[in-house]
Amino acid sequence: MTVDQMRRSSLFKDEDVHALCDELELRFRDRDFTPATTLGLFVAQALRRGDACSTVVTQFNRERKRQGLPPVSEDGSAYCKARARLPVKLMDCLGQRVVQLQRDKTCSQWKWRSKDVSFVDGLVLRAHDTAENQEVYPQPAAQQQGLGFPQVRVVATTSLATGCIEHYNTGPVVGKRTGEVSLFREKHSAFVAGDVVVGDSNFESFHDAVLLNRVGADLVFCINGTRNSPFEGECKRIDDTIVTLPKPKFDATRFTREQWNLLPESIQYRVIRYRTSGRSEVITIVTTLSDHQRFSAEDIAELDGLRWDVETDIRNPSAHRETQTHRMTYAP
Repeated sequence: MTVDQMRRSSLFKDEDVHALCDELELRFRDRDFTPATTLGLFVAQALRRGDACSTVVTQFNRERKRQGLPPVSEDGSAYCKARARLPVKLMDCLGQRVVQLQRDKTCSQWKWRSKDVSFVDGLVLRAHDTAENQEVYPQPAAQQQGLGFPQVRVVATTSLATGCIEHYNTGPVVGKRTGEVSLFREKHSAFVAGDVVVGDSNFESFHDAVLLNRVGADLVFCINGTRNSPFEGECKRIDDTIVTLPKPKFDATRFTREQWNLLPESIQYRVIRYRTSGRSEVITIVTTLSDHQRFSAEDIAELDGLRWDVETDIRNPSAHRETQTHRMTYAP
């Protein structure tokens, strides 16, 4: 498939993109590389595993020739500059529209027990070594200045039904209140009633269970390492119980006094531990899906197991470019 065929098979027409630019008050000149054209070429370039910019322009010129249009410069510099000018705000707005489109068009057979399931996971990327990036996403403190790359922490949630990354958040890697949990917590409002969020033990806490419950979302997380398991003895196959979790003591490093006062005195957790074939490790998970009739322990354990596929998939770009620097631009 050519670059232009990829562009024309996209979700948005050029007119839609330019109308959104007007809504966002983003001004541009009527050049060969308009925002719509540039964004379409950029997406196609990424889908083709990162063709060189000059290759993209060569293919673009072939399409222009078939349309009876004059060629643009073959050196690719104009396209590279146009790509660098693409506003992050525009791409974010289009991304949000894609998320809503896939939610609206997801058929019920793709859902898990009629629910939308999102997997949350985090990773760290290296950004281009520029002064702007170093200011917002500083390199590790242990590295000498000029010998490291800016580090960007990313937390993303992926739809089980479609594989679409529905939400993401970024931040520096500099210590407390910049970790995966803090970035994830900033996106709680993006979930709606009926959603189920699945993640590892890093995201499991009394506070987050309450916050997700307030928007009507349920969770399936591996049990936090600081929490004692209610089970005793050997796990033959699968165990299932309900526990009451008391409100944690106030800790100024974890929440404000106002946030702590708003927490309930206790919540109920359903705790499940299970053993998978071929593994000696016993896995313990917690969930707020308390309806045993509708959500069996076996089904919930299977759902937790799917999380590993997402952890592998979301890291594919890192593995594919492990010797390269991710080209991320500064976004305030």
